[in-house]
Amino acid sequence: MISMDTYRIIKRLKGLGSGKSVISGHLGISRTTLNKFWDMGYADFERLFYDRNKILDISRYKKLILNWIAEDRKLSAVELREMLLAHAGVSYSERTVSRYLKDVRDRYKICKCV
Repeated sequence: MISMDTYRIIKRLKGLGSGKSVISGHLGISRTTLNKFWDMGYADFERLFYDRNKILDISRYKKLILNWIAEDRKLSAVELREMLLAHAGVSYSERTVSRYLKDVRDRYKICKCV
């Protein structure tokens, strides 16, 4: 994921007529990465950017979440969302919690089995 500043630079250089190779070289990013954002509008980028930052925000509760998963490997995103609200007083969208729970399970190789 690129930063908000990098996105703005891409748009500014594109508007000035710079080519993809020049921009990717100047910013030190791959053309594949550049292509993802080349035609993306600001509203779409902003939504993507802030969704990613929500995942970073929920990671503050990683230890707590890992403990809950250790107690109940079948813990669902809906249950986790409710537990975060009840125990930590924070509310995240079900999608944010689901994505984070999947990431934690993949990273720590925790299966959702009995």
